[in-house]
This record gives sequence, C-alpha cells and structure tokens, in this order.
Amino acid sequence: AAEYKDSVEFIKNNRVLIKGIIKGISSMIIKVLLTIALKEISVLVAQSVEKEQIEKAKSRVAQLASLTGVPQNKIRKIMGFE
Repeated sequence: AAEYKDSVEFIKNNRVLIKGIIKGISSMIIKVLLTIALKEISVLVAQSVEKEQIEKAKSRVAQLASLTGVPQNKIRKIMGFE
C-alpha cells in the first residue's frame, strides 16, 4: 500500500480514480432525480386528462339536457357555473 503525505497528494496521484467515482455518483443522482421528475410528470398528465374527461362529460350532459328541455339554471349547475 502506498503512503501519502496528505489528502491533496492522494487526490493528485489518484485523479482518474476520483473522477470516475464522481462521475458514477453524479450519474446515479441524475438518474434518481429524473425518475422522480418522470413520476411527477405522469401524475400531472393523469390529472389533466381526468379533468379534461370530466369537462367533456359535463358538456355532453348539459348538451343533452338542453335538447330535452331542462331549464337553464339546472344546466348551469351541471356545468359548475352556479
């Protein structure tokens, strides 16, 4: 085993090894952060799709209600305007 005066000398002599370790650690951190970001994005997309489907369903119900003679105040409640 080699002996070094201090940590600076160790770092100078093992620069390639330390760079490799740092690169590996940073890659793992980036991978974890990307995984977290993708999970959050998928949750937001799912919420957006769900909200859009709800709005489409409300619109369809309101349209059918207006065609069958339901009063406008009831249709506004269906659409969430009241």
